[in-house]
Amino acid sequence: MKKEGRLPDRPLSPRRAIERIRRLERDVGIVLTAHVRQRLVQRKLSLRDISHCLKYGRVIEYSKPSRLWRYKVQGSTIDGEHMSCVVEINGKLILITVMR
Repeated sequence: MKKEGRLPDRPLSPRRAIERIRRLERDVGIVLTAHVRQRLVQRKLSLRDISHCLKYGRVIEYSKPSRLWRYKVQGSTIDGEHMSCVVEINGKLILITVMR
């Protein structure tokens, strides 16, 4: 039985991760960190670009730099340019950074 509030020891598989990411974006929305807000402006990306990347992209890697697993989603902007999003999942979808 899974204990309430316990964090996973292992990452989700890429398939499960992208399914959860898409469901959280659709049902709960995205939490933007202060860092990602700066990167959106610097890299000339929009919330529509992020949504497009998460909806059509794929998880290409994961890491655990702190207590939560991070997943890197590689996809494209609404204009078809390559981009990536790094997210954490904690009952919410937390956008950590974006890259072109």
